[in-house]
Amino acid sequence: MTAEMALHDIDAVLEAEREAILAGRLEDVSRLVAQKERLLDSTNFAEIHPDDLKRLRAKAQRNEQLLSSAMAGLRRAMARIEELREGGTGLNTYTQSGGKTALGTGGAPRVEKKA
Repeated sequence: MTAEMALHDIDAVLEAEREAILAGRLEDVSRLVAQKERLLDSTNFAEIHPDDLKRLRAKAQRNEQLLSSAMAGLRRAMARIEELREGGTGLNTYTQSGGKTALGTGGAPRVEKKA
């Protein structure tokens, strides 16, 4: 594989990976990571211009940040689901300055039974 072909293929995989992350298709991300690793292992980077390598590195770092943000969002969602399962009281909201504040009953959740 020529350096130009390798550059094109790696770039295409990085773009597909970005699209998959943004769309939440994590199963596609897994497949693309394997494809990217195969391409990287078979590429002679000495034949690729340093500016092209910089561009690839920037795209890979962008994807890494996107994936980290997606994972953080998933962790927050899982924590919120667990909080709701445990019967959390009150409501969390934000102030005008962006700070988080809790509104609630202050006590344990109660079930009131009327006859």
